[in-house]
Amino acid sequence: MTKLFLVRHGQTDWNVATRYQGHSDIPLNETGLQQAATAVQNFSGTPYEAIYASDLQRAQQTAHYFAEDSGLPIESDVRLREIFLGEWEGKSIAQIRDDYPDLVALRRAEPTRYAAPDGETVLEVARRVVEAADEISAAHPDGNVLIVAHGMSMATLYCLSQQMDLNLVFTQIFDNAEIRPVEWYPGKVKLED
Repeated sequence: MTKLFLVRHGQTDWNVATRYQGHSDIPLNETGLQQAATAVQNFSGTPYEAIYASDLQRAQQTAHYFAEDSGLPIESDVRLREIFLGEWEGKSIAQIRDDYPDLVALRRAEPTRYAAPDGETVLEVARRVVEAADEISAAHPDGNVLIVAHGMSMATLYCLSQQMDLNLVFTQIFDNAEIRPVEWYPGKVKLED
């Protein structure tokens, strides 16, 4: 078993504007940089042996604060990216609700089955983040590892670690720069095909 400390990146301007980011590579804003610095201060004293992060800059910038504090390198992993939101990326939540009311309702109720147009389902996100978490855990048995990524990718891992229905993932979205510890057993999570 590996203890994973799941961290969501700090705030971006698109978070403030309630615009869907997905794979769009948006940097942290000033508040987000401060949130990342504060998260490191609050986490001080907790030992960990590795830092993994999504390759998107908002996660990399957040992870950088932990790397600077710990002296550990950041291992980038594209599988930790946010859910891909296809045609919805860059659009506001209000605009999407107006333009796609039926799909928004379906996706909210069953995110494992329904996706943004040309985007990923939560089940597709789960497959890639579980693969990454299994590899990370296998590389660090009985260790503590920091994973810095995104709201939906971290909520997905959190739900799976707690054996929660993935259709509840929207109720588990982390706040910006929030850290949640979970126990991860490589190979334990089995996803449907």
